[in-house]
Amino acid sequence: MYGLILVEPPGGLPPVDREYYVCQGDFYTVGKYREKGLQPFDMQKAIEENATYVLFNGSEGSLVGDKALKAKVGDRVRLFVGNGGPNLVS
Repeated sequence: MYGLILVEPPGGLPPVDREYYVCQGDFYTVGKYREKGLQPFDMQKAIEENATYVLFNGSEGSLVGDKALKAKVGDRVRLFVGNGGPNLVS
């Protein structure tokens, strides 16, 4: 499983104009960045916290360009941030 689980209080949360869920994860592979094929886990990179990939919402570029989080000036925004780890903190 990869992602966030939100457990709201019994009465719910106050209303907002926008609500976003962002989960960061870091991946440590034997292969180089964007190398094709199956990439086994690299324990040494993990120990050194030298991630091959740091992703948000499970994919590269998931929050940039047309996929950027958007809100209008004055909007009330709620942001839930999760840390899928295993090492780096978002």
